[in-house]
Amino acid sequence: MNPAIRALRRLYSQQTALTMSRAGRLYNKTNLAESSDEFPKNDSLKLMMYHYPFSIRDSIPRHDSEVTDVVKRFDQFCYYAGPERELYVGTIVLDCYQVIESADNLTVKNLRLASILAWVFENITTGCIVGDDLLDGHGVRWNKPCWHKTLPANQTSFLDIKKIQTGAKLLLCKYFRNHPNFPQLLNLICEFVHCIHLGQTVDFNLSEAFRKTRDGDLLKMENYKTLVMYKTGFPLYVAAPLGAMYLANFDTHRYFPSKHIFEKLYIYRQAQVRLNALLFTLKLKLLERHVGLFLRSQGCREESLRCR
Repeated sequence: MNPAIRALRRLYSQQTALTMSRAGRLYNKTNLAESSDEFPKNDSLKLMMYHYPFSIRDSIPRHDSEVTDVVKRFDQFCYYAGPERELYVGTIVLDCYQVIESADNLTVKNLRLASILAWVFENITTGCIVGDDLLDGHGVRWNKPCWHKTLPANQTSFLDIKKIQTGAKLLLCKYFRNHPNFPQLLNLICEFVHCIHLGQTVDFNLSEAFRKTRDGDLLKMENYKTLVMYKTGFPLYVAAPLGAMYLANFDTHRYFPSKHIFEKLYIYRQAQVRLNALLFTLKLKLLERHVGLFLRSQGCREESLRCR
């Protein structure tokens, strides 16, 4: 097996999803072209956080006074739903790039560009997550209200999803228009957006159909594989490594012979995520039951707990 592909497979066997709590603070908004003694070259997550303000600033096509309210809303949305969460796709892009790029080309300039590309993918993912919360009716995400729960009833967060995903395309065009693989990168992010929205549609329709019909055939492995491919497989195991390869001018034909390995990984990963979520829900229900029994034994009413 090619050494680069072997390294990519090893990366996927590790925990690449990192949290904001480990990243420290967002770095000061200095000019992207300036050098900095604090440049976190050897820390992938801090490297991403260093460039987040630039990725938001350069996702906005206009800063005219008549669109000030729109820009403020966009900025608020990006900082509310963007960095303070698990970052899967972006860290994979950055880690893959540092693995397959030659040591001579791992310059500060190229690492900056890799970080911007990571946020192109991650900002698209942000839109996907907010969309999931809307479709599934979630109220809480990452221990705080979902974005759509913070808005007045007459406002829609679907527009915010479109803005951040369109902004990701503008960000790509700004920084990579002169890259030799720009057409491939542009096509990749378009396919990325298409796949995640298709996956959301399949997920929603299957869930609704099963809720109404209780048809067990809807839960077949064939449907599960299709759903997981669009919602998890393509973003993490296709788009992210291919994006890093295009950036490094790496021969992407070496990736596809290992595609069947990645298919097994994303199916296993999604099953593990669902199982962990189920176990967490069961623990919460058991905890609520035990607390209720304790309150009743103390002569308290369960409503008092809910009020608190």
